[in-house]
Amino acid sequence: MFFEWLSKCGVHNLWESKYQEADHHFISSMIVKASDHFFIFFFLYLFSIPSLSSTLVSPAENFELGFFKPGQSPNYYIGIWYKKVQTSTIVWVANRETPISDAFSSKLQIVNGNLVILDESNTQIWSTNITPTPTPTTSALSVVLLDDGNLVLRYNSSSTSSSITPIWQSFDHPTNTFLPGGKFGYNKRTNTKQIITSWKSTEDPSMGPFSLEFDQDEKQYVIKWNRSVEYWTSGSWNGRIFSAVPEMRLNYIYNFSYVDNENESYFTYSLYDPSIISRLVMDVSGQIQQQIYSESLEQWNLFWTQPRSQCQVYAFCGPFGTCSQTELPFCSCLTAFVPKSLNDWNLSDFSGECVRRTESNCGIKEEKPGFIEGYVPVSYLSTFLETETPESKLHESACRRSCLDDCSCDAYSFILKICRLWNSENLNNVSLLFVSDDANSRTFPLNIKVSSSDLPNNAGKTSTKVLVAGIVSGFCGLVFLCSIGIIFYRRVKRQGKCFACFLFNSKGIWCSLFNIVYVAKSGSREENRENFELEFQDNGRNVRYLVDPGILSAEERKGIDVPFIEFKTILSATDNFSLANKLGQGGFGPVYKVTTRSLY
Repeated sequence: MFFEWLSKCGVHNLWESKYQEADHHFISSMIVKASDHFFIFFFLYLFSIPSLSSTLVSPAENFELGFFKPGQSPNYYIGIWYKKVQTSTIVWVANRETPISDAFSSKLQIVNGNLVILDESNTQIWSTNITPTPTPTTSALSVVLLDDGNLVLRYNSSSTSSSITPIWQSFDHPTNTFLPGGKFGYNKRTNTKQIITSWKSTEDPSMGPFSLEFDQDEKQYVIKWNRSVEYWTSGSWNGRIFSAVPEMRLNYIYNFSYVDNENESYFTYSLYDPSIISRLVMDVSGQIQQQIYSESLEQWNLFWTQPRSQCQVYAFCGPFGTCSQTELPFCSCLTAFVPKSLNDWNLSDFSGECVRRTESNCGIKEEKPGFIEGYVPVSYLSTFLETETPESKLHESACRRSCLDDCSCDAYSFILKICRLWNSENLNNVSLLFVSDDANSRTFPLNIKVSSSDLPNNAGKTSTKVLVAGIVSGFCGLVFLCSIGIIFYRRVKRQGKCFACFLFNSKGIWCSLFNIVYVAKSGSREENRENFELEFQDNGRNVRYLVDPGILSAEERKGIDVPFIEFKTILSATDNFSLANKLGQGGFGPVYKVTTRSLY
């Protein structure tokens, strides 16, 4: 049926199904020949065989399109990646905001002139979202993945339309990567521009907080946080490079071009050596990175990056986080604060903010809160000191006391002898600006109210208390054991007798209270004198054997059938614990054989 339908559509001569073994890729494509042109006639069908996957591959096998699952994420996406790169590197994602949970039952197909993704319930979750006029039939369209990584939806050469201009192409809709040969700029006719946006994390391709876009007025590129705060610019194009990117002068690898005409303004680049694999990526770090792949090392090498310093990236560490260029990881939370989501931090997504380890509660008066210091760049100083408040004239100690007594006060500052109290709203406004206390940077301190239990000095006191308590407890225990040992030793010395055997180890004599080695009598003393044997007896009754027999009454001693033997007798019986009489070594120490004749 399917091949009959293909014939009716004018498709014949050649078909080839390309399969690629890779986890979670389930797309098949059919290559057909019509007229004198090869094109990829679009037919995407999902296989439900988990051990076999199929992908759409570019003619020279540079790029590949299919389903993928990033890292440990449970979600699936349709994307494009390098086929010849060993390290999995995604360059474009279709449904980055609408992941798929069941790749086996989802599909990619053409509907009403658009390329769409349908999930397991046959609901459209992504579309090229174009309105071609007139709406072409499905048989008139084809999808092709080019060798430069561009996915193109266009009329096929057998259709009534003679145009091969793309109806839609992925190069016009980049995600986080700008590939060689693409255009990145501003369309003056449609008043639209391309924007490259970072992934949210290394395992989440949804749009992150950092974006690269073109500034049409200044003829430059800018990086923004949250599409609003600009924290880096490329400088204007000077005919050869963007002025703030001197690395572009090293153009023995790249051929950079900037085009500005009545229809559009855009930047593009190519490689002098097409065998080199390179990309420009808006990284999760908030930096743009020009990377080159090393086939010998099988890894990406950094060619240049902007901003050069990680801590120059605005709000990289999120609210109440600080960035330090001399530590790894670069981000940490302010003292008494912890990451809201430790998992996100482990995936290099620091945007989720730090929160107080212990939330303050004004209703609890058991102990007063304290303050920790956060540091804000001095360049923001004027913004916070413009408005005079009633507490502005307070001295520093009075300023601190005023904040402690005010439940609505979350922080205070005392800068240029001006007191200012900060409520939660004002504090949140500067929560993205905290930096590490670097002697080389100009900052001003902000005293943030936190629970006293989370203060560093309080933690030190707690640790000291625990340490002292441990030392005292250990000392008392040692004294107790030594006292028992001394008492026991004196009693043994006074009586000149001991039990059948002592356990010896390298540290001296040790008597176990509950596991006693003794000479046991299997019969009467007279009949079985030569049948004594050494045993372990785990019996609470034997604790009484450690007590000086002199303090036991005759009645009490009737139940004790283990003989008491003088220590000198034991020495004689073991030949002064001679190695020749040693039987072995157990968990309680050496065991010696004795001659019962020498015991009596």
